[in-house]
Amino acid sequence: MRRMLKLYQTQILRIPRRARRGSLLIETALVLLILIPVLGLGIEIGARYVRDHQGLNEARLLTQVVDAGATLALRDLDDRINSEIGVGNAQVLTLADLEAEGLWSAGSDQLTALRREITLILHARGSEELVLLARATALPGEDNAAYIPAGGEGVGLVGFVPPDDTTRLRGPGIDYDLSGVQSLADAPLGWDAVAIRILRMDRDVLPFLHRTAQPNYPELNRMETDLDMNGFNLTGAGTLEADQVTVTSELQADRIIGTLSVDGDVAATSNLNVTGSISASTATINGSVTADAISVTDQATIGTLDADTLSVGGSVAVQQDIVVEGTTTLDVLAVTGLTAGDIEAHSVTAGTLAADDVFGTETTATTGQIQILTTGTCSGC
Repeated sequence: MRRMLKLYQTQILRIPRRARRGSLLIETALVLLILIPVLGLGIEIGARYVRDHQGLNEARLLTQVVDAGATLALRDLDDRINSEIGVGNAQVLTLADLEAEGLWSAGSDQLTALRREITLILHARGSEELVLLARATALPGEDNAAYIPAGGEGVGLVGFVPPDDTTRLRGPGIDYDLSGVQSLADAPLGWDAVAIRILRMDRDVLPFLHRTAQPNYPELNRMETDLDMNGFNLTGAGTLEADQVTVTSELQADRIIGTLSVDGDVAATSNLNVTGSISASTATINGSVTADAISVTDQATIGTLDADTLSVGGSVAVQQDIVVEGTTTLDVLAVTGLTAGDIEAHSVTAGTLAADDVFGTETTATTGQIQILTTGTCSGC
């Protein structure tokens, strides 16, 4: 065995150097023949990956543009279609126009990742339908698709225009007829990438309640069902008009116009001014009341009554007692029973009058229990 190995090594050593060199060149050539196509394929795969990634970013950008256009159009879709554009016509906007409307951030991308320019086409296809096309214009000299859009996260309906049939927009889930816009300015051409969105009045506007005025559709600013605030506040209301207001805890209002009917208690922490009438079973008022008439069926307990804080055009009518803890100044006071610490009035008419002091120019009573009576004249005393 050793002799055979030694013989083999001897034979190898006897191969001429020139012959060995030629063999090495052949091996190197074979390696290069295999390596060069592999490298080329790897470079192509890498370039395709970069192109696909750029194309995906382009599709996402086009989706954002068409969504911004939809936001703009939905501010008043009917007016945009029938007044600003006109049925059958188109309006072309740039990213600068969207920026001016507050729908595109200043300094954002103005070109796609594939260096294509973006425009937004709004085509009024009908009186109640608007087609939005966000177009990425193919670069001059492009004779094949740099990228055929595919779906992905953040990508809406995005396709491309085949160069052999520019009347179609094709992509994942898209085969849209572009013949209606081909005669318009800035219509999509071959290899353009386009995001599409279609707005309809009956689908995108009419079913919803709108926070801004819709002049031609006032019903869009009107509720069609109960509004449950789920315990949250309703703030900033100027005038509240309602057939009925039910308050279970607390009602705060600067002014209420109409008739206010409360089954429970009414507590006013400041002044209560009523231009109509106040009717209550029991009234306890710590502040002041201004009203045309006050009608209390049981008892009224009031801190202070005077003409400056209580104005009564007619009379104060109480079936039982009025208990006044402070001072009462009235033009006319007509009661069945009256108990007060101090009464000052131009005219007092009472069935029973009980008071510690009475001061008045004229006092008429059937029965009077008075500790001190000061008067200019007394008739029938």
